[in-house]
Amino acid sequence: MIAAWGMSFDEHAYMVKTSGDSQYFLTDADNALNYVHRTANATPNLVWANPEATASED
Repeated sequence: MIAAWGMSFDEHAYMVKTSGDSQYFLTDADNALNYVHRTANATPNLVWANPEATASED
């Protein structure tokens, strides 16, 4: 389940919960984990996309 999405920049990070009810301006992307709570069925993690990765051409 995706609980939030965001972007990290050199000086700050931004996160929005998928429910749409919360937005966060953060000093560091790792701080986002403080606002996405652990439950019995879920553990918060950051997942990084690599914008330089390309799909293989098979």
